[in-house]
Amino acid sequence: MTTDTTPHPTPDELDKDTAVSFWLKRNWRMACERDPHDATRDAAVLHHLCETRLKEVLSQHNLHEVKNDE
Repeated sequence: MTTDTTPHPTPDELDKDTAVSFWLKRNWRMACERDPHDATRDAAVLHHLCETRLKEVLSQHNLHEVKNDE
């Protein structure tokens, strides 16, 4: 297991970033007010649901997912 020691932005810092969507700003602020374990678990479920939806949409259009090599 790896540990990320990079400091995360505060909601106020994220608000200043014009490249970040309003949706992400709002949900990061809400996540910071929640129990971190619960927020992380819910984020993982949301990630899975979004990933599944993406694959379904791409499949409907005979496209494939482009992997990011980060």
